Amino acid sequence: MSKVKKLIYLAMIFLVPAIVFAAAFIVYKVPLGSLSADDYYNQGNTLYAKGFYEEAGDAYEKALAIKPGFEGAMKNAAYVYNKAGEYQRAADKFSKLINIQPDNPSYHYDYAVNMVLNIKKNNAGTIEEVEQAIAEFKRSNTIQEGYEKVKENLAFLEEMKEQYYSKIAGTTR
Repeated sequence: MSKVKKLIYLAMIFLVPAIVFAAAFIVYKVPLGSLSADDYYNQGNTLYAKGFYEEAGDAYEKALAIKPGFEGAMKNAAYVYNKAGEYQRAADKFSKLINIQPDNPSYHYDYAVNMVLNIKKNNAGTIEEVEQAIAEFKRSNTIQEGYEKVKENLAFLEEMKEQYYSKIAGTTR
């Protein structure tokens, strides 16, 4: 085979796929270098596994910006926020997950746990938050009995609720 034929053959091997690839981006108006929600989700999983939690959270948020109802990205973002001690952000994500899957007991449980952790972290919480956490723990246990530490968390919250109402009763006298 002559050198010219070899060059033409090699050019076709490399140029044809490149032209097809570029044409697909032009036709579908997808900018080069853009990632899908799944790409960001997978990137977040890799970063999380390596211990880069803040970066993983950013990747999950990018996935959610592209695909707002992406359950896996939302759940993993909630876990990242919990691990980072951002309990209110984690609770917000679990609240959205409850709207997506209202019969998932772990979403109710994790929502309540993050609410409790936020209350403990700030050493304060509104009575509405306490009552909401109690309701979520009870809901998780109603859907599926036996979640670890539901009774402990309920006892803590019931005590907190009782203290709150005792303070109110004491101030109104």
